[in-house]
Amino acid sequence: MGLGAVIGIERERYDKPAGLRTHILVAGAAALVTAVAADLVLEGGQGDPSRGLHAVMTGIGFLGAGAILRPRKGPVGGLTTAATVFYTAAVGGAVAAGFGIAATGATLLAIFALSIVGRYFAPIVKGELFTSGAAQPDEPDDGQDGLFLPLNE
Repeated sequence: MGLGAVIGIERERYDKPAGLRTHILVAGAAALVTAVAADLVLEGGQGDPSRGLHAVMTGIGFLGAGAILRPRKGPVGGLTTAATVFYTAAVGGAVAAGFGIAATGATLLAIFALSIVGRYFAPIVKGELFTSGAAQPDEPDDGQDGLFLPLNE
């Protein structure tokens, strides 16, 4: 639940729909279901201990689908929220399965992707970082406002 909180705090900072509480609960539920399913298989002597995690990930897929919004006009929203909820469930399941170090590393990678990539690399890809609105005096004006051509043309 602690690793889910780390991801949730990052989402809460930017006032996203799924924040701290959601990520804590998703990580905790995934860990609990994974651990209980594995224990039931060990006690019963048959079955697949990963089935609990499979069920969690399927359910989280539906939860994530509910976070994705498609307005009549404009871009699809909620994809990163859905992805972080899914990712947090995977982290919780990994902890319960005994992969705590890998889950911690995955959490740090998620924070890097959400904080650093979103803030610094996305504007480069969108062409917003080098856009000044007008050509520089020593550059010819080619009619473009930035370094990259818009994707929709």
